[in-house]
Amino acid sequence: IKIPHDEDGEKLKMYLRKVVDAHQNPTAINNVMFFAGHGYNSESWIARMDEKIELLHQFPQLKGADGSLDFLDHSFEVHTKFRLLSLLNSEKMDLALLHHHGGINAQYLNGMPNVSGVGQSIDNIRYYLRSKMESGLRSGKTEKEVIQYYGNWLDVPASWFKGALDKEQQTEDSLFNANLDIYPKDLVNFKTNVKFLMVDACFNGSFQKDDYMVANHVFNQGNIVAAQANSVNVIQDKFPDNMLGLLNNGIRVGEWNRFVCSLETHLIGDPTFRFQTNRELSYEQMQAMAGNASKLKQLIENGSADEQCWAMMHLYRLTGDAASDQLLKSFKASEYGLVRMEALKLLSLIVDDNFIEALKLGLHDSYELVRRTSALLCGRSGNPDLAPDLVAAYLWAGQSKRVNYQLVDAMGMFETNVLHEALVEYLASESGFWDKDDVLKETSALINKSSATTNRYRNELKNDSASIKDKKFALRAFRNSNYHPAIDELCNLMIKNDSEELTCLTLEVLAWFDHSYKKETILKTCQMLKEGNYSELIQSEAERTINRLNHVQWN
Repeated sequence: IKIPHDEDGEKLKMYLRKVVDAHQNPTAINNVMFFAGHGYNSESWIARMDEKIELLHQFPQLKGADGSLDFLDHSFEVHTKFRLLSLLNSEKMDLALLHHHGGINAQYLNGMPNVSGVGQSIDNIRYYLRSKMESGLRSGKTEKEVIQYYGNWLDVPASWFKGALDKEQQTEDSLFNANLDIYPKDLVNFKTNVKFLMVDACFNGSFQKDDYMVANHVFNQGNIVAAQANSVNVIQDKFPDNMLGLLNNGIRVGEWNRFVCSLETHLIGDPTFRFQTNRELSYEQMQAMAGNASKLKQLIENGSADEQCWAMMHLYRLTGDAASDQLLKSFKASEYGLVRMEALKLLSLIVDDNFIEALKLGLHDSYELVRRTSALLCGRSGNPDLAPDLVAAYLWAGQSKRVNYQLVDAMGMFETNVLHEALVEYLASESGFWDKDDVLKETSALINKSSATTNRYRNELKNDSASIKDKKFALRAFRNSNYHPAIDELCNLMIKNDSEELTCLTLEVLAWFDHSYKKETILKTCQMLKEGNYSELIQSEAERTINRLNHVQWN
């Protein structure tokens, strides 16, 4: 609870009064809304469609006439800001889930209008050129120089800059731009009445700053009690709605946050707030099962989607890797995408044969988030056995831009010859393509391109004449791009090079390969460094990498 601009404490008093009222008069969840902003999750409509399906599994009470599930996309209007604020202001709204980009003091909702008409396209370009005139003049260029530069670059006439220095036009442009997004000034006299708000965006929860976006929601005069938000950057390809349906069981929002948060995720407001229980099984009753494997397995078989997810998580916490068979069983059998997603998430902590089998199946799953996450984890695994399914998934992934994005990224983590062989074999056995020669040519080029950057870094490390600085830059790239074909070379680099600094950095980088099918090679090398005739710093870093690889993380 950090409230900006509250020198006299009146905002805090007002906030605590509404917290008390929310605890004394709990309400059940009957109305939920979710929003998708410009550029988020590659603006995949499949992702949004599947999210709605799973939200109705999490909140089945919304299916009838008495409840509502509202969806708002940034593309519905040039300025969706006012419709979104209206929904957040509605006193009937209980829960709001916002997926968009963000800044410390901005919720980014809309980009420039996506138009198809010639006139509208020209208007967009003119708006862009007028904005460049202003920035050009600030940088010291003359009006003539700005027009000449963009005229030569974009081949546009000087007349399209008309109005760039006109005060009335500048005011109009400024208002247009301001209405694309939400800023603190928009919330000065606003009431955010939704009880709980999840803001799936970067920086909106930056409570380390003097002012931050979500504080202007939580601590205004509306009915809102708490919000989940992020203090720094946050990844897009995560599982944001994980176990959200447990709010129906009366779980406190702080307890829910413990199951789903990452380092950058925080609760702003009252973590003890909860909605009225509207399920037969209360969260208190669920907690009593947490240490009983038999009861947890019963709940996995018979519970609601989120109750099954919760039970699988606790079964894994209770039994560790021994839960693997049960997790794979649930992944194969469950009708709920949420349950399959949770099973995949937990199997990714075990990294055994069941994990690889789940990935193969997951690449073709009906739930977009499972397909997307499977693609991401394929790249983190690099197991050659995944190559045929990875290639097949890519060739049929046109319906989801975000899945396609992750598939291409994952292919860059494999040996190209393994992917090429899988491609040729798949096309030979598949009859569903109009022109196999074109498909083969285009996909082969993509496979080569996908690993071009990682190969360049790989060659940099092999180059004896490269500087330590250049090698350090190349090494750091492998933290987020787990290029598995380079693992043997990275291990040899640690053993043979004379630079303590380079060895320690390589050890730190290899700690990020926790899902790799070559993890045992890394562990064996680390053990040699830990026990061999190396400096205390190298031995310490080797031990850290061993510990990190033996405690796989979900991300």
